[in-house]
Amino acid sequence: MKKEADYTVAKIFPRTPDPRTSGEQELIDLLCNSFDDTWNIFYEPLIGDVRPDIVLFSQFHGVVIIEVKDWTSQTVKSLAPDHWVINTQMGEKIVPSPLKQVSEYSFKLINYFSTHKELVHSGGNNQGKLIFPVGYLCFFSRLSADEMDSIKITSVIPKRFLLNRQDLNGGYLIERIVRVITDLFTIDPLSKEASNKVKLLLYPEYQVQDNSQQNFTRYNLSAFPSLVDEVLFICTELREWLRNNSNQKVVVFYDTDRFLKKRKISEEIKMIFEDMGLLLVSSDGFIDLLSLDNEGTLEANHEWAQVFVIDFKHIQWNTKKEAFLDQLSKKTPEGKFICTYHN
Repeated sequence: MKKEADYTVAKIFPRTPDPRTSGEQELIDLLCNSFDDTWNIFYEPLIGDVRPDIVLFSQFHGVVIIEVKDWTSQTVKSLAPDHWVINTQMGEKIVPSPLKQVSEYSFKLINYFSTHKELVHSGGNNQGKLIFPVGYLCFFSRLSADEMDSIKITSVIPKRFLLNRQDLNGGYLIERIVRVITDLFTIDPLSKEASNKVKLLLYPEYQVQDNSQQNFTRYNLSAFPSLVDEVLFICTELREWLRNNSNQKVVVFYDTDRFLKKRKISEEIKMIFEDMGLLLVSSDGFIDLLSLDNEGTLEANHEWAQVFVIDFKHIQWNTKKEAFLDQLSKKTPEGKFICTYHN
């Protein structure tokens, strides 16, 4: 598991969990090493009278509950949609289907969140419904995909709700987890107040922190309906710039390279740049595309003729990012430090 001092790391609550099984430990370690600090991991949070194994929360996507089972193919004797028969050291035991178990957790969690007005729609067709989705997955830590097929798990649990030991691949795992909630619906990033409320409900000992950004010396801030609109605006600006300043480099900063519905932010930006005929420095172009979550970026003494900071209002601020952008805004030519965000 990554140490808390690492530059970008998912935050886990409690800080030193004591997992009950090796599968839970393995999954927690992987989540902490794969997810960035826009994600929060809650081990066995108390929701009414139940404690789900693992609950993940991202202000950019929503909530995912993961039920972990360290069962082997010999553990499962028979299965049905609602109840399974498993072999234990004490003999056969009838247990709820893992899918039924985790789906019931999700209903309780939705009801739990829905009693707080900050987390529900106040009007319209969705009045009273949560402003973010709650998804769920079942993780069988000791079973492969073939083994799950052979004992017919996939006949009672759809594959979209299943994780197996082969899925413990950082990039693929993140994509699976994001997709299980974005397939429900996508959201605009939650406000700081709503995000803090979710964390407090899942972990009452959570300490709310003020990580608001500095007021930079010189910058222009523009709002757009979506991230795509932000990038298209920047492309238009850059194409105009290129006509008169072909030998000068510019930079586009994004923060954490979080997953959108289909791809990461960096991939989305690169795709739009390519469609607009703009080349990155890596392809002998004139545009740097850099993440503020890369510590090397913040330590180097860069200078550019024009600077764009994308998704500005959703930056996960810390003192290094604040100081870096403040200094960069001071040495960038007047009117050429441009920040954008989407509503």
